[in-house]
Amino acid sequence: MKTRIPTILSHTLLSAFLVIGLAACNDKEATSQNSSSKTAEKASESDSKKNKKQEKEAIYTFPPLTIQKQEQVLLETKQGTMRYLGYAIDEGDQYLLAIRFEGKITEAMKNNFYIKVILEDSEYDEIDNEVKPVNILPTKEGEIHLYRLETPAQGRKIVRLDVTFQKSENKLVNTTPKQNIEFQESEQEDITKTFQLPEPNGTMKIPGEIGFKTLEHSDLSVVKEGEYGIVKINSISLSPTYNSLTISGSIEYKTDLYGNPKFRYFLPASKEYGNMELELNTETEDRFKGTKVPFEANIELNEPIGKQQGEFYFAIDDIMFGFDLVTGKELKELHITRFPLGEKGYGANRVGYGAVEKFPSLFGFEDTNGNIYFDARVITGFWYGYGENTKGHSLYKIDVSGDYQTLSFQLGTEKTDEKINPNAKAFIRIYDTEPQFNEETGDILPEPKPLYERTLGVSDKLEPVSIDVKGKHHIYIVYMSSEIDNSVWDNSLEKTIHVPVIIYDMRLSK
Repeated sequence: MKTRIPTILSHTLLSAFLVIGLAACNDKEATSQNSSSKTAEKASESDSKKNKKQEKEAIYTFPPLTIQKQEQVLLETKQGTMRYLGYAIDEGDQYLLAIRFEGKITEAMKNNFYIKVILEDSEYDEIDNEVKPVNILPTKEGEIHLYRLETPAQGRKIVRLDVTFQKSENKLVNTTPKQNIEFQESEQEDITKTFQLPEPNGTMKIPGEIGFKTLEHSDLSVVKEGEYGIVKINSISLSPTYNSLTISGSIEYKTDLYGNPKFRYFLPASKEYGNMELELNTETEDRFKGTKVPFEANIELNEPIGKQQGEFYFAIDDIMFGFDLVTGKELKELHITRFPLGEKGYGANRVGYGAVEKFPSLFGFEDTNGNIYFDARVITGFWYGYGENTKGHSLYKIDVSGDYQTLSFQLGTEKTDEKINPNAKAFIRIYDTEPQFNEETGDILPEPKPLYERTLGVSDKLEPVSIDVKGKHHIYIVYMSSEIDNSVWDNSLEKTIHVPVIIYDMRLSK
């Protein structure tokens, strides 16, 4: 005979079993969560130990630094912020000031401000265009620049900063004067601010810059042909102190020439650039067709560079190169807006004799739609003319020799506070051979035909330009004014006749 369990009792037993089962599940889940938590803690501890080990074993171009916090916003715009973080005192009893650039202004050239650093006893020191940062450290928050003062600390406090920001001003670039023409500098006033600094409030750790694992890339065998010669790059090496580079190679001449080649370089991260003559190890400066001459270029940098600043561009006369110093591989695209303009190759006469250009600033350049650009050049007028009642022009020569395919950039009108004749025009012409001019009128002669042309008025927006440079050595960008006037001002209208033109984001690509 089967025994029947009453319904209530069966429900009670079932509930008990469920409770026991759930409790067991909860225990297992709790055990699993505790196990996961412990695993995560162990992983976190392992990562922390690993990071500390990597930090300890890392070779720094500039070691981590702890500063005394005195944070002050020095400049704040829609494009970003310039922030004083604080200071440290180095082993030589000299101040190291930490300034961080945040947002889009990290792209700006940072040599157009002046800081007077005032100590508690009224002594002061200065940071100006001549004072280069001892290091530039890219971080998630921005780009930290460290400036070393010459004045010893001697236990004194920094109590005040007087900061002057220089607005963009006109300047001549790449000048070999054929005729002296005066131009009017920008009348925009500088901006000066005073900051009373509080007592240091705690400390802040500034991350170091980790160096390269490989200091030398040999057996590169990169060969490129220019207008007057064929250049082979054999090796690129970085000094153990990370502040000098050596490039070794050879030049095979395609024609007889006299003189040493020109060498230019540019580091996109720090925006450091330079020009020098490449001295060849020969008795004379005569160069003969069919001969091959070895060279070694030694570049002393303003500050040590690390793997976050590993891109390096250089040109030997008209031949352009770009390398990743971390891998030793050649770059497929160069951002050359601020690359220094050069000379016609292998000791020949300079072409591209100048332009009236607006110097870049932390405020950038504004187009007629209100957009701000930093990686840009602005031509503000012509520099060279043939005399009274002739048209004047400015000219850029861009070297593009190598295995590159395309030169691209954007072109348009800059917004300006200056009064411009509303009917003024700027004529832009682009050539792959040196343009010729009528010396009686200043007009460009009809030959050669331009690769590109555009007429810009006072409010024309930026538009993309793409030039095929395959097999070409140089690109010439010519700016001409619409008026026959060799002065910067149309005195009868009291308005400038020159339309300022922005050239933005210039790239040379394979």
